[in-house]
Amino acid sequence: MRSMRGVIGTVQKTEPSLAIWMLLSCLVTGAAPLLGIMIPRFLLDELMGAQDKKRLFFLVGVLAVGTFLCAAGKAVCKKKTTVLLEDCIMKMEEQMGKIPSKIPLSVSESKSSMDLYERGKYGINAFRDFFENVQKIGGAAITLASAGGIILANRWYLLLLLLAANLFAIPCIRQIKKLEVDNARRSVPEDREFQYYCMIANDFRYAKDLKVFEGIDFMLSHARENMDRILRINHVYFTKSGFWNGLAACAVELQTAVLFGILGVLLMTGGITVGMFTMLYSACRQFGQTLNGMITAGNLAITDGILLHPMLEYLNQETEEENSADTKEVRRCLEQAGKGIMEWEFDNVTFRYPTASHNSMEACSFRIHSGETVALVGKNGAGKTTAVKLLCGFYQPQSGVIRLNGVDIRSIPMKEYRSLLAPTFQDFQLLPFRLDETILCHEAEGITDHERKSLERAAGSLGLGNWVKSLPHGFSTFLSQNLTGEGVLPSGGLAQKIALARSVIHGGGMVIMDEPTAALDPRSEEEIFQSMADISRDKTCLFISHRLSSTRLADRVLVMEDGRVAEEGSHEALMRQRGIYRELYEAQAGQYRDRSAE
Repeated sequence: MRSMRGVIGTVQKTEPSLAIWMLLSCLVTGAAPLLGIMIPRFLLDELMGAQDKKRLFFLVGVLAVGTFLCAAGKAVCKKKTTVLLEDCIMKMEEQMGKIPSKIPLSVSESKSSMDLYERGKYGINAFRDFFENVQKIGGAAITLASAGGIILANRWYLLLLLLAANLFAIPCIRQIKKLEVDNARRSVPEDREFQYYCMIANDFRYAKDLKVFEGIDFMLSHARENMDRILRINHVYFTKSGFWNGLAACAVELQTAVLFGILGVLLMTGGITVGMFTMLYSACRQFGQTLNGMITAGNLAITDGILLHPMLEYLNQETEEENSADTKEVRRCLEQAGKGIMEWEFDNVTFRYPTASHNSMEACSFRIHSGETVALVGKNGAGKTTAVKLLCGFYQPQSGVIRLNGVDIRSIPMKEYRSLLAPTFQDFQLLPFRLDETILCHEAEGITDHERKSLERAAGSLGLGNWVKSLPHGFSTFLSQNLTGEGVLPSGGLAQKIALARSVIHGGGMVIMDEPTAALDPRSEEEIFQSMADISRDKTCLFISHRLSSTRLADRVLVMEDGRVAEEGSHEALMRQRGIYRELYEAQAGQYRDRSAE
């Protein structure tokens, strides 16, 4: 019931007029069967009696006009409620699409969150069914009241028979409801897995590996196994559901046979007229079918409410923006950051990924001073990229605090906090839109002259100018062929430069580069780092690079090992220490010397 109230409340906020049109639809739908119950009785009695032509024409006219008006009313209400409901569903889908960008990354990338998202999408389908069933219940209530009144006024004991027959169907309908909930619970993870296989099959990025390494049959075998599991789940559901549905239908048909027998005896003994027989039979038949349909719709609405719960749970997740505080300390911190003052501190930070068996950071402490360029180096798995993710607020440490200007970053509104950052991630993604839209992250129609000049300067400083000029439409060229046939697919090196240009344009005071030049050759990397050093002058900068030659551009180097800062200092000072840094540097330099000798 709580889910049902939540859904109704959500609809009231999204489409307030939907409830009014649904009420009108219930009134028209519920009243329409009365014409087929009442008017035929008077027509038959008139035909069997006086056969007054005026009265007959009047009754036929009432039946024709009433049927037309009811049909027209139902059509108008159905069209209006359908449009409003579909509009409401689209808005709900839009809200669900926004959630992954608002909730913490640690939540959105977990399997439980992805399963909840799929169950939530399943709930959107139930959203439509829920309101259709509510509408059926409303119309059925009006029909039951009218048909029941007719039966009570003429042969009250027939009503008891109808109620008894439909009560027998209730356990059958409950069993059907349990089966539907169980089927949804078991099939959603399997459906999500199958959709994943479909995505791989349609994504050209997987095509090369699948073809070369003969992985197509391998992937298809997994998809077939998954499909077999889905078929087994559905087979169990449809077999059991069919049995209980058939049993409920038998109860209704048995009730009809008994009613027909009772009314037939009354007709033959003169207890009722032909018109009365028709009216009572129609009323009883309508009452029985409507009551059965109402019970079914009620149970389905409850089932839909259960299926809707994951959608509401997904939509009501706590977002990053909500997990903040507007205090004097936060305002002071942001004012200082706006002036370029950014003092960062990792204070005894410990972090472990949700599915990991050991900590990626262990009681890690270090500082990054305002205006300083810091290089973060270390072996794979030392915790470098983890530090960047924590600094960007994608994850929260299990213990310890990350501070900006003395303020815990968790208390800063995340939107304002991230506006201070200009990161380029190791696993960056470029949007499949126009080049200018991808770098500026907004629609081309809103790009100002000032932004275009900044765009050209950033591209030129990163060595993209000549490449942009060679494109068929310059900055208006799409970076994919998914949306247009004239798009281009930039190489890995060009893609990294575009990602760096996006960071430069973003304009945050804290420049973060996590392996941003991995696809570039050493000379190009040196040029890029030198360009970034010029661009980020007077800004705070943190960069990670496996090529330690670039660390000479840093004011200070932090060497990470086993999730902690093991050494720190300038390149020259660390080389004199003969520690981890010198070992890494000489091992890498030795590789280049060996290649030169060869």
